[in-house]
Amino acid sequence: FGGCFFAALNKVLNEQGAFVRKVSTVKSAARRLRAALQNRLIHRLETVPLFQQWPREDLEQVASLMVQERFRAGETIFRKLDRHSPLYFVLKGTVQVSLFT
Repeated sequence: FGGCFFAALNKVLNEQGAFVRKVSTVKSAARRLRAALQNRLIHRLETVPLFQQWPREDLEQVASLMVQERFRAGETIFRKLDRHSPLYFVLKGTVQVSLFT
């Protein structure tokens, strides 16, 4: 039974996902994916008027620091702004801003 299982597993890996057998191949695929995602993000940043005149190197640095967050409808994103508050870009949906003094 063990030999048949190994042969079946070997066949599936060869046909569907043999690249996962080598760590270096997986790392390479992850680097390519990360680079593609960063390029898409830089392209989106270039459409924002604030960033249109920035050099690509600066946009690359900004993009490398960005993280994606998802929020549910009605969820509070933040309560108080200060100089250390994060900058948010809304890619999809809407945000209601309320200012209390």
